Amino acid sequence: MNSLGGPAYRLVSPHKGEYAGPCPFTGQGRDRFHYWATGDFWWCRKSCPDCPGNPARNGSGMYGKIDDIGKPNAPIPTKRLPQLTMKDVTKHIMLPSGQDYLTSRGITAATAARFMLGQQKKRVTIPNIITVKGKHVVYGIKLRWYEETPPKPYIQRYLMVPGSRGSNIFNWNRLMSREWDVFYILEGVLDTILLDQLGIPAVAPFGGGGVWSADWTKFFKKVRRIIIVADNDPPKPDGTRSGNEHAIKKQQILKRGDIVYPPGNYKDIGKAFQGGVDLHAWTRTL
Repeated sequence: MNSLGGPAYRLVSPHKGEYAGPCPFTGQGRDRFHYWATGDFWWCRKSCPDCPGNPARNGSGMYGKIDDIGKPNAPIPTKRLPQLTMKDVTKHIMLPSGQDYLTSRGITAATAARFMLGQQKKRVTIPNIITVKGKHVVYGIKLRWYEETPPKPYIQRYLMVPGSRGSNIFNWNRLMSREWDVFYILEGVLDTILLDQLGIPAVAPFGGGGVWSADWTKFFKKVRRIIIVADNDPPKPDGTRSGNEHAIKKQQILKRGDIVYPPGNYKDIGKAFQGGVDLHAWTRTL
């Protein structure tokens, strides 16, 4: 235990002395709250009511000085986050209510089974499974509320099962399966599943649209043309749009790629499909 509110876990990170644990303000999450002993500051991945921190510059979560809430006790217990397995994936069984939601997104029962999607209460579970030499490796399980709003205002629409690693490519095996004339990079994993179902090759960052690593550039060497689809997010107070910023970041890191927007001015590919857009016809125009 530590004075920040719960057990701390040492992370494998380029930052020396990085730790993560539950948020000390809400008790939520297992690795939501991060702090750096050497830098004397903290960052929480979620903006919660009554949080004493400041909005993070990248628009995600809050940050502050550890002095503001009390330094952690020393020494701090260290423990690796649990490694997810296929048992963690298969325990989430798809129920009719969950399938109804996926059907509304255009995802069939066969596709849901192929991607091993699950349902837990009012959440759809989306695993990120990479197959290497015939063995399944679970990089994470994302939980998505399919109600309009989660049960509490400070709970994110998307959550990760403890042990998940968000900094990974979703649908990586499709990308690596062959050489491609064109490949799409999307923001959302459900939209990626939809395009894959339609025979349109696509990937997305598992941790969210703004997550992208320079290390991933090597995976696109066998792709002749990259099309980056930016979500049509509403403008922020400063006039910028998150979808556009995320797309530009990917383009700058990859050093190539064409940025496009969902057809019909829809917010994303899923909304375009729900609006009756022929996605095959749209991709042909590109």
